[in-house]
Amino acid sequence: MITPAHLTNFLGLYGVSTPLGIIEVIECPTKLVTLEPDVPGGGMRSTHTYTDLGDGRTRVDVDQSGVPEMYRSPEAKAGIETSFDRFAEYLNSIR
Repeated sequence: MITPAHLTNFLGLYGVSTPLGIIEVIECPTKLVTLEPDVPGGGMRSTHTYTDLGDGRTRVDVDQSGVPEMYRSPEAKAGIETSFDRFAEYLNSIR
């Protein structure tokens, strides 16, 4: 799930192509850290932690730093939620 071929299927909003940025850390299968250096303010880092819940489900926690103010609005937060919707759809499509 953390190869570019997989990630480009669900990272970003519906109808939008999102560059992956720089993958800084890969700890399969539990952690992915990316840096988007072109985000205003010096770049934005996202840490995705995957936890196997043991019943066929996986918990995904995303922690971000360097998030510019324009990305903190309710509309921007709602937009990022679509990535999780796309992730669920993609997982269902490859099962």
